[in-house]
Amino acid sequence: MNMKMIYAVVLIGVVQSCGPSPKERPLIDSVPPPNDKAIRKIQDYRDWHNPFIMVYAEGYALEQPRKDMMLNLDELQTALLRLPLNSWPLGKVVAVQPNAISPKEPQQTDNFFALRKMLQSHGIRDEDWPPA
Repeated sequence: MNMKMIYAVVLIGVVQSCGPSPKERPLIDSVPPPNDKAIRKIQDYRDWHNPFIMVYAEGYALEQPRKDMMLNLDELQTALLRLPLNSWPLGKVVAVQPNAISPKEPQQTDNFFALRKMLQSHGIRDEDWPPA
């Protein structure tokens, strides 16, 4: 092998070792894109099996079957990224609904924008659901 070939092989190995290994990649990266055909068929919230986020002035509630948690944005992000793959049957999409009990407060609106920005940073689409 000549020196150029050795240098190229070493360089490729170094570059490949710089990226995260498959085990280090966030689980969310393995979730497929949203299944629009299945999503369009949903008529009732009970048929939504992906994560569901309620937005409050005080923070967020991540609602999953048999489990609700009140979280700040960083905690919500961590929780979403740690959800198992079977939590995403509709693909990389979450339902988002404002809290209808209290009137829309400026902080609640700010929380919507912060949530949307965080979701977009992970390639997660949000589906707006009207207040209950």
